[in-house]
Amino acid sequence: MTGSPVPCQLARQRIPVLSLKAIESGMVMQQRPKPLAHLVILLLLLASCGDGPREAISTQPRSTTIQLQSPGANSPQRSLRYKGTYNDVRAIQLQIYDNASSLVDNLSLAYSAGIWSGTSLRLLQGDTYTFVGSAYSDNTTFDNTTKIFSGQTITSPDNATFVLNLRLRPIPVEGFANLPIPRIVSITRPTSIVPSENGTVSVRIEANSGDNITYDFRMVNGGLFTPDNGSFSMLASSSDLESEFTASYSIGNFTQSILVENQARMGVEAVFSILLQDQLATEAQIVYSPVILEVGAELYDNGSLGWEALVTDDNVSELEADWEFTQGSNTQQLVNTQGSTAGDNVTFNGIFSGYNPSENGTLKLSIHSPSGDNTTLTYPVDANEFSTYRITQGAYAEQITAGDNHTCALKNGNLRCWGDNNSGRLAFPSLTRATQVSAGAAHNCALDNESNAACWGDNSSGQLALPQTSNVRQVIAGGMSSCVLTTGYQSQCAGDNSSNQLPPNGTGQLAQLSIGNQHSCAVKLGGDVQCWGDNATLTNTAVDNATQVAVGSLHSCAILQNGSVTCWGDNSTGQLGSSLMSFSSPAVQLSAGDQHTCARLESETIRCWGDRSDGKIGNGTTSGIESTPTLPGGGLSNLLFVATGAHHSCGLTRGGTVFCWGQNALGQLGDGTTDNRSLPVQASDY
Repeated sequence: MTGSPVPCQLARQRIPVLSLKAIESGMVMQQRPKPLAHLVILLLLLASCGDGPREAISTQPRSTTIQLQSPGANSPQRSLRYKGTYNDVRAIQLQIYDNASSLVDNLSLAYSAGIWSGTSLRLLQGDTYTFVGSAYSDNTTFDNTTKIFSGQTITSPDNATFVLNLRLRPIPVEGFANLPIPRIVSITRPTSIVPSENGTVSVRIEANSGDNITYDFRMVNGGLFTPDNGSFSMLASSSDLESEFTASYSIGNFTQSILVENQARMGVEAVFSILLQDQLATEAQIVYSPVILEVGAELYDNGSLGWEALVTDDNVSELEADWEFTQGSNTQQLVNTQGSTAGDNVTFNGIFSGYNPSENGTLKLSIHSPSGDNTTLTYPVDANEFSTYRITQGAYAEQITAGDNHTCALKNGNLRCWGDNNSGRLAFPSLTRATQVSAGAAHNCALDNESNAACWGDNSSGQLALPQTSNVRQVIAGGMSSCVLTTGYQSQCAGDNSSNQLPPNGTGQLAQLSIGNQHSCAVKLGGDVQCWGDNATLTNTAVDNATQVAVGSLHSCAILQNGSVTCWGDNSTGQLGSSLMSFSSPAVQLSAGDQHTCARLESETIRCWGDRSDGKIGNGTTSGIESTPTLPGGGLSNLLFVATGAHHSCGLTRGGTVFCWGQNALGQLGDGTTDNRSLPVQASDY
């Protein structure tokens, strides 16, 4: 806290000072609250409190006004990336912190006639406060299941009136996010008609009640529909659309289609045919085109974008799926795999490699049936629509990690460690199937495929005594400390905390965490970075739009959403690189050693920079500083992971081979020697 001595703190009185007014920028407020947007401005009126005599505090209420800038008209109604939109907000709560202490806890704001209001302690001029806002989709349950927006900021007011910018960010979903796509359930059309005869085509559409649906009949090879296009609002979950088809004068089989889209630009197109013949034989027939029930997407930790579709039909065994995803000039025909079949339902999967979160893209999924009645889904993917900081790895992940003088690797669920075995750091516990491993100075932690965590090795600071070992999504070891991030995105830590370098247990909204000797940093849900310990940031203001953070001894680095890397802290050995670093291919994974840093690129190559001593950069040099990101020698390629220890580095290839370089006094390179290596060598111990 800054500015205010204790007597000023004691002068606080609990009076109503907080009144939050929602202004919807031209939008009509409905009965239910719809308050949230990306930019929230709080105007706080404060009592003067400086170093001189205190003014008497008025008991009259002061007001605070929030102006809400609504999302633009082009904002999608529902995003793949987020748990909800501003339309889903039912409640807002604020927390106000005075330094590290909670001043106001879970202040629920009441909504009435366009006003969000609540009662708070008076805030004093000169003090520093942290404001944390949370928006919920339920007004009775306030937990991570209903929280859909969050944000925080810190400020020290210097006037009686000041403006606080509080950015509330939407919270991403975990794993596959289902799209609320419209469905064409059936098409009723005449089996055949004669020239110039009219026939009625009826299309049954399913969508969310309230969705705005547009449709477009398309004559592939002749004929006329009346009406041929239009729009309507779904008043229920299903609706029947009718159009008159007028045939041309040519005999033959005429292929037609109908495209249906919702307001989020998600659309499906069904293809059907009508036979035109020279004698009257018209009868109605219901055509059940394959129905795409759900489509989901997930961004994997290797940068690939996975798609999954649930499809139903009367004969799913004969269906075929074609996936196509386009981003910029990169169009890929995705390799399709057919998943489980249950009754009339079947799943199809496709994976797009090289996904760039900063670019728009388009998904096209075509489901083909032997009858020729096909269904095609088109979905435009907006830039930054997907969470790009996922670290959860699959049950058969491949990973490598490096401690001060030892190395551990994970392949197909099996762990192998080598190097210094002091404190038993190489003797890992029995795990059913390991999915993650992380090395500290002289200990390790691992996660199994049932989300259970375990640590082993040095326990001199109590770093093995994790407060929580189940329902874990990430394990982190660093220095003489250990942490886990729970499935609820909360931290639980143990071990050395002499510099307050560990996030307090229960700290929420953490997507990814990295621990060093005397500080730690995390990427929060939404992309902001927050750090603790030596030179802590106190709040998430150091870096935003981050996807991953890595902490070294006295420096930190982060990957931004565009694939560039930024670093801060000690630069005595060039470990910060060259300002904001962009590469020929986006960075997708990062590791920081004591005085050097390495990044893995989307192209499956790596770059390292910083202290050259002991050969830890891997380019054949053993002294001096390398401030420019450098490709290690040896022709390394197809790398899935890079890890940096105190004075050595390692990479794991797609084929499961480990290469290491740098200091090797205790066998941490795994090549069967204790010789330092300035170029990568294969770890025969793995």
